[in-house]
Amino acid sequence: QELRGGEKEEILHASSESETVFATKTGAVATKIPPSLKSATWSGLATDGIESDLEGIEGKVYESPEKAYADDVDARERVSALSLIKWFERNRNVCLGGSAGLSRLQDEKILVVVAFMDDFRVDLSRLVGCGDDVITRCKVVQRKSRFTFTQEVHQDPPGGGA
Repeated sequence: QELRGGEKEEILHASSESETVFATKTGAVATKIPPSLKSATWSGLATDGIESDLEGIEGKVYESPEKAYADDVDARERVSALSLIKWFERNRNVCLGGSAGLSRLQDEKILVVVAFMDDFRVDLSRLVGCGDDVITRCKVVQRKSRFTFTQEVHQDPPGGGA
C-alpha cells in the first residue's frame, strides 16, 4: 500500500520483496558496493524527478510502465507469474541505472543477483487485457552491500481512476 501513487485508487495485481546482491563472475558475493554504482548518478526516474547518487535511491519510489502483451496474459485475462517476475526484474534494473548502470557493472565483471524472492503475492481475481497498461513500482532499502526491493504491479481502474 505504501507504493501506491497519488490520491487515485488503483488495482493491485501483485507484490513481492526480493534481496539483491552483487557478485563476481566466480560467484563470490561482493562485500562493498561496486565502485561504478557509488559514482553513478541516477536518472530522474524517481517520482520526485531529482537526480541523486546511490545513497539517494533509498526510500524513493521508482516506476516502470509496462504494456500487457498476448504472451503476458492467459485466455482468462490473468497475468502469468513469469510475466510479473519479468516486470519486477525490469523495474529493479531501472533502479540500478538502467542499461547504462548494468553495463558499468558488467565492465567491472560484477553480476546483479537476486538472492531470494519473498512474499510473492498475486491477486488472481484481477484481470488484465491484452494491450492494457500497468505500472511496476519499487522501493529500495540498502543494507550494507545488499538491496531489498519491495515491488508492486498496479493498474488504473476502468475509467482512469478517481
